[in-house]
Amino acid sequence: MDIDAAIDAATPLHRQILTNYAQDLACDDVIYALGQALRDKKISVQEYLRCVRDVSRKQFIYRATMQKCRKAAGLPI
Repeated sequence: MDIDAAIDAATPLHRQILTNYAQDLACDDVIYALGQALRDKKISVQEYLRCVRDVSRKQFIYRATMQKCRKAAGLPI
């Protein structure tokens, strides 16, 4: 069974909220992994900061989109 088929939202707007929420959590995981790589000295501070900045920008977009969708759906923000 495909997990994506098992968890499906009722409307396209709710599906967009779910997708953006998953992407937001994935960004958190990436930032955590980057912190671990920095701690283990596998990447430099410059690489860490550049990657965190890039991921954080994407995460901001996901969160802003989620807020707009929640507002449009009449859900609490």
